[in-house]
Amino acid sequence: MARYYVVLDGVGETGPYVIAEVVREPSDTGRNRDTSLAGNLAGSDARILTDDELREIDGGRRALDRWRSGDDTLFILDTLAHDIGIAEMPIFDRSRALSVDGARLLVQTNTHRAHETWKKAEATRRKSERSRKELQRTLDQVRARSASNAELLADIGRELGKDRPPPKRRHLRSVS
Repeated sequence: MARYYVVLDGVGETGPYVIAEVVREPSDTGRNRDTSLAGNLAGSDARILTDDELREIDGGRRALDRWRSGDDTLFILDTLAHDIGIAEMPIFDRSRALSVDGARLLVQTNTHRAHETWKKAEATRRKSERSRKELQRTLDQVRARSASNAELLADIGRELGKDRPPPKRRHLRSVS
């Protein structure tokens, strides 16, 4: 069955890569690619190519092999480059762009750093949780002591009050 491939050109010297594969309708002659399902997926920067057309372009055979093997590295790298705007930077020198292997190493290193940072943050969170629980225990002890001290002071006040004569009661006379 005939297929269309939605192809983007990568940033730098990475070459093209496939982002989607769409089965063509049997009646599709290839003249209305822009209105096909592939055309709706493509967007303005993508090309819609057949298997043979993809193999004919420079780097197309590698793009097709990567697509079939499930290797999305170029898509990920291109997305990262787009997200940080590296292609639009005036200082971006395409001749000094990272190789795919160099970029993979960079992504792995950053992933490792992110994992280490996450582990440190998790350890800090656990330590903070323990500190919070210890602080709560201390506050509960202080409240218990305060309540005990208040009861003790009340008892002392009652004991001291026993030795005093009761206060005299004064009656107010109503004046008519």
